Amino acid sequence: MEIDRALIVRALVAMNTGLSRAHMQAMFEAIIETDGLYAGVPLERSANGHFIEMMAFVSRLSETELSPGARVLDLGSGQGRLLAALRKAFGIEAHGVDKSAYAPVYGGANSVEVIRALWSAHNKSGLRILSPFDMEAYPLPYTDDYFDIVTFKNAAGYVRGAAEPFLAEVVRVLRPGGTFLIDTPNRAGGGFGPDELRTTLQRAGFEIIKAETTRYTGGDDATPSEDISIITARKP
Repeated sequence: MEIDRALIVRALVAMNTGLSRAHMQAMFEAIIETDGLYAGVPLERSANGHFIEMMAFVSRLSETELSPGARVLDLGSGQGRLLAALRKAFGIEAHGVDKSAYAPVYGGANSVEVIRALWSAHNKSGLRILSPFDMEAYPLPYTDDYFDIVTFKNAAGYVRGAAEPFLAEVVRVLRPGGTFLIDTPNRAGGGFGPDELRTTLQRAGFEIIKAETTRYTGGDDATPSEDISIITARKP
């Protein structure tokens, strides 16, 4: 499926991304491939929404950072869309952890078989997603200073306890000079908000490179708009 030209324009205007059309096309195709493993999901509609949301996040990384072989860890990987997209577009070494082996998907009945098929497809393509894995209860299973980039989307939905021990693990596995890209919805209830997140990251030892807010509008009229805080931090 060819990416919609208007969708690219929308992404470019809204996110001011410097990523090339070829890279965006590859990311879009990876999202379609991942969504296509679920029966009953309207591929084009869901892929458009996931692409726009992903571009709002990934556009904070440079193509220099996303060089072939760059080691990327995605926390809370869910269905693995982000890792699949980055691997297809940039040839990264992709790792992920997620709390649940049964990653719920909207729009249709899910089964253990479907999830197993998804993990099997990811493993064959070179993605290494460890699930189930409780990020708050156990140390991350990686050596010190291993990753060039760590990503964490929807942080407020995952880390609800003390954030400091968890972030200390992120500091440990990220190489000096490595990038930690994290976002959180600007809504009340659960987890931590953007101001607290910024302070917590600094307390953990991260240097805040950029903190900004963007509006995610979704891929269709049924998806509500939402303000998302995106923070780019660096390990000194």
